[in-house]
Amino acid sequence: MNDLSPSAAVDVGSLWLDLGFHPFAKPIRAPNTEAGIETILAALRERGAGQVAIEAIGGYARKLAMALIEAEVKVFLSIRGASRRFAAPRA
Repeated sequence: MNDLSPSAAVDVGSLWLDLGFHPFAKPIRAPNTEAGIETILAALRERGAGQVAIEAIGGYARKLAMALIEAEVKVFLSIRGASRRFAAPRA
């Protein structure tokens, strides 16, 4: 069965969490802190997003991923650069 709930993606950096939604909504930037994670969780709840893709860099996404899992949000991790390497032409 297809999940028709809104989806979201978070670009995780050392200082910031940049949250975007599909279908489109205004993006949200929050600090990569406990308070910022709460802001992200509240925005996801408000929009009913049941799944989130995270582009993680180093260990900066660990706390966010754990908070999302505890909130019973489906989490998909994307390793930075992997998508570009996959899409690159092959010889």
